[in-house]
Amino acid sequence: MANVRDFHFSFNGGEVTPEFFGQIADAKFRSGAARLRNTIVLPHGPATSRPGTAFVREVKDSTKRVRLLPFSYSTTQTMVIEIGPGYLRFHTQGATLLYAAPAAYNGATAYTPGDMVETGGANYYCIANTTGNAPPNVAYWYQLPAGPNVYEIPTPYAEADLFDLHYVQSADVLTIVHPGYAPRELRRQGATRWVLSTINFSPTLSAPGSVVATPTGAGAVTYRYKVTAIADGVLDESIASSSASCVNNLLTSGQYNTVTFGAVSGSRRYNVYRESNGLYGYIGQTDATSFVDDNIAPDMSKTPPEQYAPFASSGNYPGAVSYFDQRRCFAGTTNAPQTVWMTRTGTESNLNYSLPTRDDDSITFRFAARENNTIRHLIPLQNLVLLTSSSEVRVTSVNSDAITPTTISAKAQSYVGASNVQPVIANTNLVYPAARGGHMFELAYSWQANGYVTGDLSLRAPHLFDNLSIVDMAYQKAPTPIAWAVSSNGVLLGITYIPQQQIGA
Repeated sequence: MANVRDFHFSFNGGEVTPEFFGQIADAKFRSGAARLRNTIVLPHGPATSRPGTAFVREVKDSTKRVRLLPFSYSTTQTMVIEIGPGYLRFHTQGATLLYAAPAAYNGATAYTPGDMVETGGANYYCIANTTGNAPPNVAYWYQLPAGPNVYEIPTPYAEADLFDLHYVQSADVLTIVHPGYAPRELRRQGATRWVLSTINFSPTLSAPGSVVATPTGAGAVTYRYKVTAIADGVLDESIASSSASCVNNLLTSGQYNTVTFGAVSGSRRYNVYRESNGLYGYIGQTDATSFVDDNIAPDMSKTPPEQYAPFASSGNYPGAVSYFDQRRCFAGTTNAPQTVWMTRTGTESNLNYSLPTRDDDSITFRFAARENNTIRHLIPLQNLVLLTSSSEVRVTSVNSDAITPTTISAKAQSYVGASNVQPVIANTNLVYPAARGGHMFELAYSWQANGYVTGDLSLRAPHLFDNLSIVDMAYQKAPTPIAWAVSSNGVLLGITYIPQQQIGA
């Protein structure tokens, strides 16, 4: 039998399964390799040795499971957050974040979360507002580990739940959710001042108090008023005050009602509403603490916000979070696994709504599906994509550019299903582990299908994924775009992924 020479033009087909060795008709056969270990495939074809790693520091306890989260404050300030059982630590530029020796505890000082003090030879981190409650009172203080001043803050997360935490970052705020815990925010308030707190889904401003309606004139008609506060330059509006009423007849010439109320800290303006047929309609705005109503017709298309707090108890904590269309979005509670909540436009945590509904109100919707699908991930692509346990759903707006409470539409795109591992976004595509089988899939928009289509990235290398599962993922943008995945057998898998050039090695 004569020898046959076969030419392999590149390696950008990546490692392929031995079952593929006979598929000489497949174009990927000529760009594949039987085995690529400690190797990175470059987009233009060659394979090169992977770069080395540098040891920074051992985690707090190597016998426990620990997860690393990325945090990018700016182009020059990035962090790796070490999240372990009950704590967070921070690493940057190849070193661990340390803190300077704190001042001695002073019983007359009002401490707030994030403050640090020293007393009795130990250092403490403040976890709740306090004055006069000295450390080691655990209701107000968290004792920092002895030894080097490694900056550390406490968390409620147990070891078993660390890899089921989902997160999203916006500016200096990292939102963290899990169905077993109230949603929280990690805020960077300074280089060595980080605070983890439960999200308050109430408006940032309190409602005006001491509302009084005073008539000028006489009559037999009862007029009722409510007032809300608005922060300067902020879209957030407080809930309505208690009602104030007076008796008058505004149809009589020269008669009017004066509404007065107490100032609200942080507010620059106030909206005033008057009752009509059981609802309160907008009659005007003022930057003072009084308003004159001389028979202004209420605008019933604009009513005071109604307070809504769906995440107030166990079973109602969300398991997915993201941002989309200037709204922070939540989904996947235990009691409502197929429901999505979106904050009011331009707000972080305001879930209030109005009657009748306005376009900038918060949005709550449940998508109908053939199966009881738990929403595991919310992904902001060209549209908002919901990854559930057995399908991929596209959320769009009907006859409108922006999603509003009355224009929302949700349509299933495919029926693969995603695991609980947080996916990565590569350019305009999504890479995620499947809920079943352990394979890695991509999701991308296709104009031919007028929607999103999925593809199995593990199709030619199933030997790396079968009977295993993906534990965690990360995406490297440069110098070579690589989606990294940690396998349950301890192997780190990397796929050089440039979908625009059909490269997935």
